[in-house]
Amino acid sequence: MSYGIDTNHTNVISAIDGFPDPTICGETFAIGGRKLYRRFFQDTVWNSVYDLTIEGNFASLKAREDNQYVYAGGAEGFARILLIRSSDKGNTWENLFPFCNVQDLDFYGETKHKIIVSDRFKVMLSSDNGSSWAQVFQTDSLSIQNISFSSDGQRIYVITNILFYGMPRTYFFFSSDEGKNWESMQLPIYDLVVDMVIGFDDFN
Repeated sequence: MSYGIDTNHTNVISAIDGFPDPTICGETFAIGGRKLYRRFFQDTVWNSVYDLTIEGNFASLKAREDNQYVYAGGAEGFARILLIRSSDKGNTWENLFPFCNVQDLDFYGETKHKIIVSDRFKVMLSSDNGSSWAQVFQTDSLSIQNISFSSDGQRIYVITNILFYGMPRTYFFFSSDEGKNWESMQLPIYDLVVDMVIGFDDFN
């Protein structure tokens, strides 16, 4: 279902997310290269709704059914900073400035959000809907692969990978106080983890 994808600027779709549609897959968003696409409800054609300059690249995308917000991040311009947000399913967008090349992101809340973004080596947090940002996690040797809030927004989760003598190792970090303190564990997974989904919050 690639109708409408501009192959001159998009050679791979790097992320997809959206809202339920009983006839297809939802009023869906996709990112690839310099373009953010939307497929309208009950349609089969992708439409470009946000274009970056030649210096830009989309890398992350998150949509929420419960509040109809959409976030997309990546790199743009000389500063290589990009985080945009829509509150109306992609009709209009506003720019946020997290001082980070946004390779992954998550957000929590109804209309006022807590937001986390990562550039693979640090995590930035905004507790005031994107108005200000603070660095809450940093690593020099580990590569941050995925970040997520718990379902109640009280915990931040971070998955990291490292090659140790050529063998992949995965470490799981979590903080219950907005990044002031962290706990960690090595996961018994001897492969590079590329994604995670948090389904419960009552583990010890």
